[in-house]
Amino acid sequence: FGQVRVFDDILSEQGLDGIIAVASNPCTGAFTWQVDGPNTQYLGPGAVVEPEMEEYVVSKAATALRTAPDCPVTISVYPSEQFKREFHTADPAIFTAATVLIFVITTLFFVVYDFLVEKRQGKVLNTAKQSGAIVDNLFPAGIRERMMENEKNKAEITGGRSGQK
Repeated sequence: FGQVRVFDDILSEQGLDGIIAVASNPCTGAFTWQVDGPNTQYLGPGAVVEPEMEEYVVSKAATALRTAPDCPVTISVYPSEQFKREFHTADPAIFTAATVLIFVITTLFFVVYDFLVEKRQGKVLNTAKQSGAIVDNLFPAGIRERMMENEKNKAEITGGRSGQK
């Protein structure tokens, strides 16, 4: 392989800089390139890779690059420190914190709303009990039942809409 421009124009996008590609086979050894978008730079013979990037390697057999029947070529791709700095950011943590904050605020609004509705319902129930007690004390049972029946009939005739005739 040596100085052959194997990886030229392999990546069309600018911004994908700092990818290390190593082509190796048992017959000629390994050769290393740095791929920066569409441009490549030959780094030399051997696997010129930062040791801490070994855990991120992706390797595949490249059958189209076979130089001899008994010399299968393997392409290994590593990120460089430059590539890692570009893509290893705090953004996921920031987005997670923002999402959690939104859920917490939404939950607080719901709890406050629920408290206020319960308080209002309690007031309405107390008012209804007081009104019922007043009607019970003022009118005998027969008259009270007729009044309630008349109100019910009015509601059915108007379709439950108040203020309409």
